[in-house]
Amino acid sequence: MAQLPVKKKRQPPVSLPADPECCVRFPGVVLCLVEKKMGLSRKAFLATLAQRKGFCVEEASSERVTHVVSEGNSGGEVVEWLKRKSSPCMEAVGHGVALLDLSWFTESMSAGRPVEIEPRHRLQVAAHAKELEGQCQVWAYACQRRTPLEHNHQMLTEALEILAEEAHFWGSEGRSLAFSRAASVLKSLPWTVRKIQDLKSLPCIGEHSRRVIQEILEDGVSSEVEKIRQSERYQTMKVQMAKLV
Repeated sequence: MAQLPVKKKRQPPVSLPADPECCVRFPGVVLCLVEKKMGLSRKAFLATLAQRKGFCVEEASSERVTHVVSEGNSGGEVVEWLKRKSSPCMEAVGHGVALLDLSWFTESMSAGRPVEIEPRHRLQVAAHAKELEGQCQVWAYACQRRTPLEHNHQMLTEALEILAEEAHFWGSEGRSLAFSRAASVLKSLPWTVRKIQDLKSLPCIGEHSRRVIQEILEDGVSSEVEKIRQSERYQTMKVQMAKLV
């Protein structure tokens, strides 16, 4: 009679002892590394580095995450990634959970502690036009809108006001009024315009104003406005108007 082979008992998995160098030194800081564009191997390397520095690193599924760190992604891309992961920290973005660029992570690793979060570290998440529209109602008539001296669109309104002045100097009162109205609307907004789509539902902003705003948002300056600003005629008219006042 053939002898049947004796089955070996499966040994339970051996749990490795915790690395003494990986003790958590900053329990109030829980990192989540976004693998999108970063890659899994680099994510694993950075996670190990952070743990050896005393940081706690968990996945997006953790409710304890306080700092979401990304490399090469915009704030909007990180938000979409968190949504796809059904991350519980999604609702706390901007209210306890920080979306951060990898620069904050590298500076913290160099310092051996969580460095203070500065504006340059944060990933900006621009609200969509529909969301912005729900935050406030922009009235079509200037008498119904607030126009504070200090607002979020100084560069944009200054450019539009230069266009309004130039139109006035040429006797084009209709164009001058149109640019002035567009500037007035921007001054009344309690939120910041970050892309041209944010202007979708706003009144009194014509096609010409939109082109100038888009150029400034994308390039930081409007070539048309700069040409007017530096023209001898415009500067001369500004001086003459100042004397009249």
